[in-house]
Amino acid sequence: MKPINVLSSIVIALVLLFGTVCLVWAAKASPHTTASPYCTGLTWDPNSETDVKEYCVYRLNEDGSRTQLHCVQGRTTTFVTCEDAELTALGAHTVCLTAKDFSGNESECSESVHTIHRPKAHVVEDFPEPPPEPSIELAVTGVGSHFRSHHVPTVQPFSLEAGALVYTDRTYTVHSVPDEYRGATYVQTPNHDKTASGFPMLWFHINRDAQVCIARDTRLATVPDWMNGFTKQILDTMKTTDAELRLYCRMFPFGLVELGGNESGSIQSSNYLVVVR
Repeated sequence: MKPINVLSSIVIALVLLFGTVCLVWAAKASPHTTASPYCTGLTWDPNSETDVKEYCVYRLNEDGSRTQLHCVQGRTTTFVTCEDAELTALGAHTVCLTAKDFSGNESECSESVHTIHRPKAHVVEDFPEPPPEPSIELAVTGVGSHFRSHHVPTVQPFSLEAGALVYTDRTYTVHSVPDEYRGATYVQTPNHDKTASGFPMLWFHINRDAQVCIARDTRLATVPDWMNGFTKQILDTMKTTDAELRLYCRMFPFGLVELGGNESGSIQSSNYLVVVR
């Protein structure tokens, strides 16, 4: 048997909760990389050699070495779950694939695939399913409030990113934002009204079903009753030049969205802002 050339004969992909991202390579090609908390497995096209015994998944270590994680039998086998491949530990993984024949020969490692894995038990709570791809562009209109300050809430369409202003009455800016929320529409609130209470305090209209997230100061240990339908994003926070804001998300149908006051009381903290996507 001639040496197996896995680089020219295998197509590998990360199987994600929301679809498959394929990584295709040849000996001189550079693969695309992807990162997602939703990885459920690795899949590939079978090697063209007829005496392939198994495929093996390796983790690439920082010191240049590699650790064999799992091997699957059979030339036509083209899938292994992240659980079987021991890729369920929290954090980032870089993996590659080899093919072995019945004589013990092993190909070189394929070009690597990068993924970030979060335990299945956390996926539902950490990452509520985002809205489906819309047929119309999201619009947030008709913003109103009972805030007492003279700085009214303001919509910033598709502009949530580092450097964006957080409030209508402060110069605090966004320092960092999770990738999945970057570029979203958001509603600035007046920080002067961080102690406001009551419902509704802030309202607006959306022209299609959308996910609405409250970015709330992490110094506030509890949430007001009107947020009971929102899901806390355990691993997702925004950072501003003033505070760290935890995201709480909920799906809303198109139409009117009503939100309550921040209800911070005497606790040193800042007001929330609203992310719509």
